Amino acid sequence: MATLPPEETLVQKRNRRGLRLLVVLMPFILLVILEIVLRLVGFGYPSQFFIPAKVQNREAFVENQAFTRRFFPSSLARSPQPTVIDARKPENTCRIFVFGESAALGDPEPAFGFPRMLDVLLNAHNPGSRVEVVNVAVTAINSHVIREIAADCAGHDGDIWIIYMGNNEVVGPFGAGTVFGSQSPDLAFIRASMAFKATRVGELFDELKRRIFRSDLPGSWQGMEMFLKQQVGESDLRMAKVYRGFDLNLESILRSGAQSGASILLSTVPSNLRNCAPFASLHSPGLTEFKKTEWERASEAAKSDEAAGNLSGAITNYTEALKFDREYADTHFRLARCLLASGKAGNALLHYERARDLDALRFRADSDINALIRKAAAKHSSDRIKLFDAVKFLSSKATSGIPGDEFFFEHVHFKFEGNYVIARGLAEQVESLSPQFFGEKASERASWLSADECAKRLAFTPWDQFQVIDEMVKRMEVAPFNRQLGSAERLKMLRARRAELQTALRPEAHDRSVRMYEEALKASPDDWVLHENFAKLLQAVGDAKGAEKEWRRTAELLPHSASVWYSLGSVLEAQGNGDEALACFQRASRLNPNAVVQARKHIEQAKSPQRQ
Repeated sequence: MATLPPEETLVQKRNRRGLRLLVVLMPFILLVILEIVLRLVGFGYPSQFFIPAKVQNREAFVENQAFTRRFFPSSLARSPQPTVIDARKPENTCRIFVFGESAALGDPEPAFGFPRMLDVLLNAHNPGSRVEVVNVAVTAINSHVIREIAADCAGHDGDIWIIYMGNNEVVGPFGAGTVFGSQSPDLAFIRASMAFKATRVGELFDELKRRIFRSDLPGSWQGMEMFLKQQVGESDLRMAKVYRGFDLNLESILRSGAQSGASILLSTVPSNLRNCAPFASLHSPGLTEFKKTEWERASEAAKSDEAAGNLSGAITNYTEALKFDREYADTHFRLARCLLASGKAGNALLHYERARDLDALRFRADSDINALIRKAAAKHSSDRIKLFDAVKFLSSKATSGIPGDEFFFEHVHFKFEGNYVIARGLAEQVESLSPQFFGEKASERASWLSADECAKRLAFTPWDQFQVIDEMVKRMEVAPFNRQLGSAERLKMLRARRAELQTALRPEAHDRSVRMYEEALKASPDDWVLHENFAKLLQAVGDAKGAEKEWRRTAELLPHSASVWYSLGSVLEAQGNGDEALACFQRASRLNPNAVVQARKHIEQAKSPQRQ
């Protein structure tokens, strides 16, 4: 039988190898083609935190409102604060990025959070220079998401990074107690998933999955109440993954910051210990019936003693209860409360911390998270990476050395006073971290602005104070807050404070708030936050023309914000200016397709014959 020439055999072998390679590469090639097609037809959304834009005829970057859709179901995605930064940082400007979650954002009202106060403090303390504090914190995220934000910020000329994160490691995306998707997957899966969803193909697959498969996830944002069934004990095996993920993400964030050339201020994360009882308590795993019975007996005796004012007896009985079950968070909190009332603050602190660490609804950075932060700071300690131990700093300013409701509204969110204390501590550290910008003797300059002076610069008016307290009352009226020990007393105090501030809503009191905004805007005429909040105030008191003027100025400063155009359209519509209102609603709809339903409703109303 004749055989093929050797040359032909080699060619065939090459062809077969090429065919096999083509078969292997074909799925990848098809995905690349699909990615290109999806981008060409405009499907999907950008995945980076900052997107390019033109603002007032200058090249800039603005926040990507769709950024968190990679990490949350679309119905639960959280949006960043509106942000505008120049594409090329102006001369003689120190740009500071603040990373974190809702506490760093400034919740319940970011206009008065510590990043805003830090901006005011540093600019007042350094006349002639410009400090630009850019708040890139977002509600409900955690270190998995912040790692992605940091990677993007690395390319935007940050001089100083402030990292204040750790409260949401369990409840945020990929956490052991999250409601946003998979719980505690392997870190390799998390990284691969985030990389895939950064592509248009990934976004398409995610959208198809959402439409095809039924989800048990909440259909809309329901606050902390969504997590009631997601209780995670301290001894839960998934917590090891939580801590490892946080540690590795923090390393990655620090590396991104260092490679960008920024100096880094890494903060520990304090929480309300003294006035925030555990949200949920779990018994020790494997607790025997005998031990549980004895724990119940000692606990009930302790509660009776505490109610009768017998602190010594209560301490004895709570201590005995802990011998039978050392992991029940509520027992630690009750014992801490009695110890503090007896003047034993040192011992009380230990049990307050154990109550926080054992809380099964894990909305606060625990001792292990803060230990990892301190470890990372020590590992990278240098002139460019420093630790701001906010836990110790706040404790040094707190009643009895234990932070409580003098600083916090509830578990982690600061009152105005708490935001000021943190901002002051950060401000001094920031100046020492960058002497080349602030000068070697910055600390010897005029004294820092007081809290009252900051309130004036930020226009923290009586009207705004009422809005903040009213929001907190609404939160405290629902779970998990209304289930906490002491919730009735706290709610009573908040309602009393709200009643006091109710006078700010009377016509004769409006002038004071209006004057505060006018004075603040004289000092900061380009501050969109002041213009937006002033517009809301004027709208609330019935000054439609004044509100229109402020919304127009806000729209000039934030032309990419759908909510601003929507608000401008609303105030125009109320004045009977239907045509311009319609144009504003249409622009809002184009800027944010997610708001299309609400915008269309107003568009249809504006077009209706009754309006013509």
